[in-house]
Amino acid sequence: FFCCSHAPAMWGLGDWVDPSALASVGLTATSEPDAAELVCPSLSWQQRIAGWAICFAMGCLCSLASVRQIGSVLLGNGVKFAALYTVGNVASLAATFFLLSPQRQLRSMFEPHRRKASAAYMITL
Repeated sequence: FFCCSHAPAMWGLGDWVDPSALASVGLTATSEPDAAELVCPSLSWQQRIAGWAICFAMGCLCSLASVRQIGSVLLGNGVKFAALYTVGNVASLAATFFLLSPQRQLRSMFEPHRRKASAAYMITL
């Protein structure tokens, strides 16, 4: 759910879930810190969730506000649309950095099966 490879250790799942079942979905039951803890070591898991929610909500609001500017694009002035759309998408993407580290998020985006879609997404921003 939270895309965190060491989440079972935080939630105590390693004590009652079979480690092979965790491994099958990319999770481990280790107690080593995850990448997000290394980037923002002072944030609790609840603060990370709050940061993600706030950043994602701001991104969604900017993206929705950009829809109101589509008419101006048709009239030849797409600056407001482009700015709001780009800020909204960057904020939504940055929201995942609260749950993962930026390095892990970007590495995940450019895995072989996601590489083309991620490149197209980044280019069109």
